Amino acid sequence: MPLEGEDMTLAETHLGFHEAFISVSGTYEDLAHDISFENLNLAHTTWLRVGSYGYADQQTGGYIGANVIYPAFEAVRSHWYQNPGGIQTSAAHNIQFTGGSYTQIGAGGFGIGQDPNACISGIDLGAKNITISKEYFTQVMGNGVTAGVIQIPAHHPNDSSMINSGIHVTENIFWNMSSLFSSCVPILYTYVQYSIIVNNDVYYTTYSGICHGYGWGMNEAGGSDIYVGLRTYKYQHIFTTPTTLMNHIIKGNLVHGYGFSHTDLGAIYTLSKSPSTYFLENYAFNATWNGFYTDEGSNSIIFINNSMMEQGGHGFGSGTMLNPGMHTANNTFIDNFGEYEPGRDFTDAPNGTGIVNNTFLRNFVVDAIIDTDTFGQRVAPVTNPPVSERYAALIFPELQGEVLEVDVWNFDDMDYIDVSFKSSIGHAKNSPSTIPADGHILVNWQLPPLRCKQLEIEVTIKYTNSRTGDVKSNTVSGNMPGLKPLDELWSTSSTWPATLGTYDDWAVIYKALAIGSDGSVSANVISIDGISPHSSAGVAIRDSFQSDSPSNDANHVNSTGYAAVFITTLTALATILPTELRLNVSYATFSGSYCSPNDSSWVQIGSAVQIPRKASNSDAGMIANSHGGYRSGTAIFGDIAIL
Repeated sequence: MPLEGEDMTLAETHLGFHEAFISVSGTYEDLAHDISFENLNLAHTTWLRVGSYGYADQQTGGYIGANVIYPAFEAVRSHWYQNPGGIQTSAAHNIQFTGGSYTQIGAGGFGIGQDPNACISGIDLGAKNITISKEYFTQVMGNGVTAGVIQIPAHHPNDSSMINSGIHVTENIFWNMSSLFSSCVPILYTYVQYSIIVNNDVYYTTYSGICHGYGWGMNEAGGSDIYVGLRTYKYQHIFTTPTTLMNHIIKGNLVHGYGFSHTDLGAIYTLSKSPSTYFLENYAFNATWNGFYTDEGSNSIIFINNSMMEQGGHGFGSGTMLNPGMHTANNTFIDNFGEYEPGRDFTDAPNGTGIVNNTFLRNFVVDAIIDTDTFGQRVAPVTNPPVSERYAALIFPELQGEVLEVDVWNFDDMDYIDVSFKSSIGHAKNSPSTIPADGHILVNWQLPPLRCKQLEIEVTIKYTNSRTGDVKSNTVSGNMPGLKPLDELWSTSSTWPATLGTYDDWAVIYKALAIGSDGSVSANVISIDGISPHSSAGVAIRDSFQSDSPSNDANHVNSTGYAAVFITTLTALATILPTELRLNVSYATFSGSYCSPNDSSWVQIGSAVQIPRKASNSDAGMIANSHGGYRSGTAIFGDIAIL
């Protein structure tokens, strides 16, 4: 139907033909990998399945899709289909999408590791290290980003290569979303792990803003009492192991103008147990439903420093948390601002002493947002730090022995004069005496040659503000980092029993695919439990440390034939600790070193070892074993760097 005053003879119209723009998919044995897409601007897909099968909506893009007569509603839960994405990624790793726009999309925007019914490749799941950043989404008919699937292989896969992990959705804008399938959302994470949702702006959407988790708790180990009563387990298993949902950071997201077409929702809506998941510094306003909605089965989730400025709902928590049969419990709320009905303690219920074993500490709770004055509503949840007139940052090179840059900014409208520098690493190669107004300078220092210890650097900049005459200084400090800093995600693995020696099982903390043809891993072994004279710890490089690796048995742990080498301290009882260790690799040649007593150079251990082959990219990290049979040991490391 034409808009009011619209002349259809002059209207520009588009008929979508394709159901997907891009599909990136390999196989579990041979993943598609290392592909970047930049500045794509895509529009006008369609989705024709609903015209033939209809759309029995089950929330957030799930729908009853098979042409089957089921004996009961609960019989179909584990067989729901998914709304597909216009950009699809599965069986892939290290795929990046940055800086583009997506509009007038017939179904979903991005589909990351979805069910096979939502993948034109027919290969589902297996999405790892996928980044969607700095994108603009509008008039997407379904979910903006869907990460994960809803059928059984998502939460209890037969093969660990099917697990979706490392999904990063950052710095995107979602506006006017879910225009057709109104129970969809801008961002949905179902069963994924080790992922982040950070610094996104979600505005004007029909249902919830960000949805995390799936399954309503029914797929947790031991099941859900509610779904026992609904006879769900007549049609699917009661699982005995946890789901794959865990380890997420959802931080700094702005969600406003949400819930315009539905009820029973939240700016951030959660389902099911997700250990080690943090919601930090998120801000929501302009809605008549909840801020946080911890719905069925939400468990083991931590909420800190969030501001929920909705009007008419609850700032955090939900009514379902009072039903123990749903296992919505063991969540932690600290230093949040929001609205909740009076009569409950949200400020001093430590260590799981709150309702259904939740923890509440120092939350600022009001009976209703409208009860605070206008200024209170604006400033209560936010503390703005003072604005600095300058900024300085250390810019480290890739290797010690190269040039360190210090970037110094002047945010004032007048020049800084009489500028001088004092550094822990000597004199600068250049020393500007002026920092221009609203500008910056780069000052260079030559770093000393490679040392065992991480290089600690401190630089003090002294200057005079020519506008005020004030003499001020700014100090910036840091350590020379490795290329793979510890704020990235690491993995753990272990093997038992290994046969490096009797009872010589090992454990490792590693970064996957961290080292190419050349590189090194180093760490300071601070302490080792003396379980046995042969207890040891050190650093290691190996093609794969995954516990289910085809060659993950003891004959390969230290097998040069498999391209795996590690070095350890001599014994926990005889080695002087702490000790710095380093393992170098150049193509297929490995050499190990330890730090000399004066901490100034590396001393090679024995001769270099050449192995028959090495993968193009290998895992690297820290390794330890107790050599103590059934007795566990502990090793402590510091100063870890992978170059």
